[in-house]
Amino acid sequence: MYRHYKTDFPNQAHQLLVSVSKHFVIGARNIIRFQKKMMAVSLKSFEKSEREHLVYYILRDHFSGFYYIEVTSTKNIIPLQDFLLRGFLLKPDIDFCGVPSALMIPKQVEDYFPPINTMLEDMMNIGVTAYSASPIWIAGFMLLSSIILFTGCSSGDLSRRQTVTAISEAANYKQAATTSIDVGMLTNAYARAWQLSKDEKEEEAVVRAKEDFKTKQPQLVIAEQLGYIRLRYENPKMRGPEIGMPRDLYDKGLGEWEFNTRAELTDAGRALWKDAGLNVNEMALPLAVREAPEITGIVDEDKITKKVEFTYRWKPNKLGQSLDPNSAAFNELPEDVKQIIKTPKFNLFGTTSQMVNFTEVRKGVAYFRKYDDGWRMQNLTLG
Repeated sequence: MYRHYKTDFPNQAHQLLVSVSKHFVIGARNIIRFQKKMMAVSLKSFEKSEREHLVYYILRDHFSGFYYIEVTSTKNIIPLQDFLLRGFLLKPDIDFCGVPSALMIPKQVEDYFPPINTMLEDMMNIGVTAYSASPIWIAGFMLLSSIILFTGCSSGDLSRRQTVTAISEAANYKQAATTSIDVGMLTNAYARAWQLSKDEKEEEAVVRAKEDFKTKQPQLVIAEQLGYIRLRYENPKMRGPEIGMPRDLYDKGLGEWEFNTRAELTDAGRALWKDAGLNVNEMALPLAVREAPEITGIVDEDKITKKVEFTYRWKPNKLGQSLDPNSAAFNELPEDVKQIIKTPKFNLFGTTSQMVNFTEVRKGVAYFRKYDDGWRMQNLTLG
């Protein structure tokens, strides 16, 4: 038997829905991703899913069709009573407001949010009636919510949402700012220390050699302190006596210890790559990835070509923050290390990238061309 609902004025009945998306998830760098194949997930089962799904909270006025929506993810579930309170309150630039005479709630929503029962009891005391929604109504409301949330996604015109997704997925946009740990490819790769006596032991000299290496490659020393790499000082050689040594050591016929330095990633270092959504590079460490771009303008170049202008920022990880002189993490470093990093003659980011100011807003341009099956990005330039 079907039930038909008729309302005669606004706020006579509100329809409530909380739904876990079967198509949209949060991917790397907090980019929303669409999966065409429907995922078997619901309020009852999402906690078993390894993916972070979008969650829609929708409150709709049955008479006017006005609605209030909040979107979150399964890792940031909103207390239902908080959502309802915001929905009922007066809001700037939003017509939806007011407490209804009746509130229609799906049974599964009541079951997932037990604290709502206390709020419903309080609402009943002021004359609000709560109804359990039928499965037929839920299915119809799900269709309505899909139309509300995603109208325009398949439009023939190029939307900002489409450009953000295309730019974020581009191979060169996903590249991380890195520092090389391939010590053999870096300048000043050896750790050295003056010999203090003829019978000095290797383990005594390596302590001073490490201090020497810190002045040459401080980013690797910091990475070791954070647990991302292991530094090894191997194959010691004795050099000298040579010109340039302290005079007293030279006169004694002493030389200089030279250690071959090698760095290797730890599991924590590999996890940095995985957290960035990138394949592990055993010869480097990621420092930062680009955040989702902010589109500042879309310009028609011709009938089938559009120029998209955007800005973006770098999002540094803990190691990247430590190497950025503008960050709080940098200020926590020892003074001698901070002075070394600030010295221009050192390329602290190895051979694969240059010093990055992570606080700077950067600009980029992308060109899109329209084909029979939609828009495709042709070129991407990053500033």
